[in-house]
Amino acid sequence: MIDPRTITVIAGTLNALGGGELVTLASLETLKEVFPSSRIFLKTLDTPDMKNLCKIFGDMCLALRGVTWDPLGLVVSKSIHGAVPISIFTSSLLNIFGSRNLLMNFNADTYPIPAHVCYVHFPYFAVREYSGLSFRSVIRKATSLELLKLCKIVLTNSSFTKEVICNTSPQLCKKTFILYPPITVKPLDPAHFSQTLHQRKPIVVTISRFSREKKLETLFEVARLTPEAKFVLIGSLRDKAYYKELNEEVKRIGNVELHPNASASRVLEIMRKGMIYLHTMPYEHFGIAIVEAMSQGLVPVVHRSGGPWRDILECSEGLYGYSYVSPEMASSKIGALINDRTLYMRIALNAIEKSTKFTLEEFKKKFSMLLHRITE
Repeated sequence: MIDPRTITVIAGTLNALGGGELVTLASLETLKEVFPSSRIFLKTLDTPDMKNLCKIFGDMCLALRGVTWDPLGLVVSKSIHGAVPISIFTSSLLNIFGSRNLLMNFNADTYPIPAHVCYVHFPYFAVREYSGLSFRSVIRKATSLELLKLCKIVLTNSSFTKEVICNTSPQLCKKTFILYPPITVKPLDPAHFSQTLHQRKPIVVTISRFSREKKLETLFEVARLTPEAKFVLIGSLRDKAYYKELNEEVKRIGNVELHPNASASRVLEIMRKGMIYLHTMPYEHFGIAIVEAMSQGLVPVVHRSGGPWRDILECSEGLYGYSYVSPEMASSKIGALINDRTLYMRIALNAIEKSTKFTLEEFKKKFSMLLHRITE
């Protein structure tokens, strides 16, 4: 029997300020509500930056109140994973096979430390395009899979990611459940949205880390093809060199703005002025920013791949949004929405309704059920 009076949560970092970090914060808040008398220990590589966490995530940063932080010490071990926290790994095995304390790992794809609950954002180690074909990558894949098989329950962020896990390991697939990342903003009231429709401008919003894998240069290609719209790119400043490259592009084009490290309130203000959300990353695992934008009346235009296409748009065109496979197609969809307010309003209302399935309340409800399942 697992005793949740002491809970250890492993997370690589909270300072990346992305969807994965939001999942960790939402999970901590849920743990505190389900087990109010528990002692919770958070182990990360670096000290959580409360100032930035509160700026980006608003009140969600309060989930860290009452949580004890410990450093996730690392030692180099080329034979296993490149950098595995050996002391944490050893204690996790003792937890699962001996001690009754509840152990949770919210970065199990990067640090495959066995735990009672393991959250896999994406199994990079198992996909050749990310891991490569070297001997070390082969060993890493085999080791990571065997360690993850020791987890009691595996959670992941979309049906797209779950399919990758299932194709990699049928055994792991059997214990894998989808727990969508939550939105932390309240979806707009449909009546209020309809009444304020005239305030919407031809603004296209993108929210992302300034990081190369997000393919943000696509935004500039679409913007050049769509001069009638203004493009606003909001994001946490992760890669300063990449940000500088993008900022140079801004100088060459007149309809793009960059807003690094914007506050949660500023992001909300921008979204409520716009009409469209453009997501640039192909094969995104989920894309919580897309759902947040939908909740505020933005119609999403996403790459026809990954979680955004499968889990959010449900592989359907013109119901909750549109997909594209080229900058030209994205520009065409954006132009159609800008020039047809009736079309925009119909899809935006559908998008708002769809976003209610991804609220923090829905996240807590499902996560609570899973917690009771493994502790009772």
